[in-house]
Amino acid sequence: AIILIGDVVKEARLPQDMAEKEKPQRFTVWTTFTDDLTARVRRRLPDTIRLIPVLEAAHERVESAKPRDLETDWIVLTSRRGAGFFLEDLKKQKLDLRKLPKIAVVGKATAEVLEEAGLYPDLVPETAETPELVRELKRAAEPGSRILLLRAREADHEMETALETDFRVMRKDLYDIRYSSRDLKRLPGPDLMAFASRSAVRAWKEPVPCPVLCISDITASQVHQDHPEASVLLADEISAAGLAETIIGLSQAESAVPEPGSAR
Repeated sequence: AIILIGDVVKEARLPQDMAEKEKPQRFTVWTTFTDDLTARVRRRLPDTIRLIPVLEAAHERVESAKPRDLETDWIVLTSRRGAGFFLEDLKKQKLDLRKLPKIAVVGKATAEVLEEAGLYPDLVPETAETPELVRELKRAAEPGSRILLLRAREADHEMETALETDFRVMRKDLYDIRYSSRDLKRLPGPDLMAFASRSAVRAWKEPVPCPVLCISDITASQVHQDHPEASVLLADEISAAGLAETIIGLSQAESAVPEPGSAR
């Protein structure tokens, strides 16, 4: 009996004498995700789909949450990474959880990070996009409320601009993202390329070599702006599960992937 254990088996070379027709076909996806998102997508995919990160993101701390930051009515978190850094600051500075204001997060994935620490957000929009979070906040918060946004430095200012019409808005950048590109010449060619953030699209300086899968309309709009020649598809849902299900569907039906110049 032969027992093979571990994900490394997926990368094992087939015997040289195996007939070409017996080799499993691989559907290759170039990704620009964070390590966390790549891992959450990968564990939902079959062995026939290969994810290859082509942009590597390094997160650098910029600012930390302070006790005075709790003197607000709402704290808003727009990423899993931001939620993780916020929890680190609460622990490091021994911030009293009993004094936390209401918390709003951009989606269920960000909420999960807080829930693992026993914190349950007061507001989680069904659609994980900042415009939807803005709309929900305007319905839930009292006019004139103090709102603190804890964000990444490269995030644009559209969110605070939209909120400032009704609230007193402050912003603190907890971290910065630095992207570095891998040597593409050494990588297998892609069947699909996937983006999950506007910042990753902006960081991609090479031509788009294949159809593009985007996690949301916001990300897709940035692709259309930076790469108007690209064929763009949207994930079934704004989540790791949505990305994975869409990738699986595309890998099973090549006709679902549009020709260059089309969009869906």
